[in-house]
Amino acid sequence: MMINWYPIARSLMFCLDAEEAHHLALTQLRALASSGLLKFVLDESIDDPIELMGLTLLNRVGLAAGLDKNAAHIDALGGIGFGFIEVGTVTPLAQAGNPKPRMFRLTEHKALINRLGFNNDGLDAFLRHVKARRWQGPIGLNIGKNAATAIEDADQDYLRCLEAVHPYADYITVNISSPNTKNLRQLQSSQALETLLSRLRERCDALDKIKGSKVPMVLKIAPDLDTDQIDVIAALLLKFSIDGVIVLIRRLHEIGSMVRLMQMKQAVCLAHPYSKRQILSFQNSEVRLVQDFQSSVWAEFSVLTMPWQRSKPVLTSSKFTLA
Repeated sequence: MMINWYPIARSLMFCLDAEEAHHLALTQLRALASSGLLKFVLDESIDDPIELMGLTLLNRVGLAAGLDKNAAHIDALGGIGFGFIEVGTVTPLAQAGNPKPRMFRLTEHKALINRLGFNNDGLDAFLRHVKARRWQGPIGLNIGKNAATAIEDADQDYLRCLEAVHPYADYITVNISSPNTKNLRQLQSSQALETLLSRLRERCDALDKIKGSKVPMVLKIAPDLDTDQIDVIAALLLKFSIDGVIVLIRRLHEIGSMVRLMQMKQAVCLAHPYSKRQILSFQNSEVRLVQDFQSSVWAEFSVLTMPWQRSKPVLTSSKFTLA
């Protein structure tokens, strides 16, 4: 009978600061994978391939971006059995992110608040790790802008990242959703988003021709959009043939008692505080986007749906909805 080490490990980790525990967990996971011991503490991974955007995902459970910002732990995370892995967000230049402390546990809600702010080691380090990986499952590379880059120059950061990651990506995620990067969500306005997507689409198409194969490009948007914003974004996704959209389930007004703390920290909430009813409510509110934009709709930590399939659940990370 296999020993359940989780309660012991959890107790030890909760003695540490949340961000320190995060890095320690990844370091220990990598050590287990490198030593060959990881396979002895895990069940067999699920072999249930699914086709999406021209890619073959190993199974329906993937890892969202944000956990491995520098792509330094791909092999270890792949060893857990994920069907696909997304790493980043990476910015052109290294940046420290927001001041610490910037991760906060809400133990009673089984949740975590973060205000990291796109902390990462920059493109060069990111690509060294991506090129050194041995795991050959599908990998998504998530790109963003530096905090110091003026919002009117944001497209230059995205273009630089796109050109750098394109040769190594199975798909590319354009991240315009983070509330922890000042003014970033201004890119979701009609004119700004149209300009950005136009330039990225043109450059991605040119890079596809050079590579000789298509690299899907998806857009990651905020969860708290109103109906008019959803209509605008859906129209632009269609206009520029964007291959998918990633939607986050992290609405402040749905989290009740955590709102005040999150507003004080200017942060976002990750993980548990969403009931099935809340997730279904979220689905209903986004039905216009799904109906108007007949392509791949993903939700980080929650949903990966294909509107033309209505059978099995498709999962990313820890939550789900029906496809």
